[in-house]
Amino acid sequence: MFSVSKTVTSLAVGMLEGDGTLSLDDSVVAHLPELADTAAGGSETITIGHLLRMTAGNGYRWSDDDDDHPVTQSVTSSPLP
Repeated sequence: MFSVSKTVTSLAVGMLEGDGTLSLDDSVVAHLPELADTAAGGSETITIGHLLRMTAGNGYRWSDDDDDHPVTQSVTSSPLP
């Protein structure tokens, strides 16, 4: 059920974009202004397109306390086959 809802939502957004009601580059907060007061800082840059692609629009850096562990170094320095 939940996976199907993503497809239906994407279809509905595509139809709205086709009608000119919204753009994938629109800020989510522009269409849901009630989120503006409670959203984290920087949330105004998250677009509808980011949500459809399941990306936050923010940079990401994996950080772990074991980054300098020999096993971690070995795994992360070897290319995948």
